[in-house]
Amino acid sequence: MSEELKKVYESAVNIIRFAPQFSKVLSVKLKMKGFASADIDEVIERLKEEDLLNDRKYALIYADSVIKKNPVGKAMLEMKLMEKGIDREMSKEIVTEIFREESEDDVFERYVAGNLNKIKSLIDSENYSSLHLKLSSSGFGGYRIGKIKKIISKISATNGDECFDDDFID
Repeated sequence: MSEELKKVYESAVNIIRFAPQFSKVLSVKLKMKGFASADIDEVIERLKEEDLLNDRKYALIYADSVIKKNPVGKAMLEMKLMEKGIDREMSKEIVTEIFREESEDDVFERYVAGNLNKIKSLIDSENYSSLHLKLSSSGFGGYRIGKIKKIISKISATNGDECFDDDFID
């Protein structure tokens, strides 16, 4: 291994030691340090062989973390994975695996609970186009608007709050 390759390798290992990385993100960080693309590619392949860099394993951890901290739908989660450099096929597999453990309806319910005031405000002002946009931008289809009443009623009953009129979205 050349001296330059050793520098790239050591730098990559130090970055990975700090926090797990996706191949694409690690490559960008190493390029920002001024290393040659060919050397970076070679080091990334070596790190994969040594299992110090495993996009699939890290993608599962990342995806699980995303839906637990900031619930998003399947579409948004898939997009976030692709932004990290995970190809479409693997992104779909990861999303399927993650939503096998927790249904999208359960994730959506947590999303509504976490955004309750904003969602209630949009509903009270009858701003359904903004509500649809908010849901869509979080990866939940607009068709879920009809489920919001049920979820908010459930949350309100648990909290002892007032609920919506019966003429709310059905």
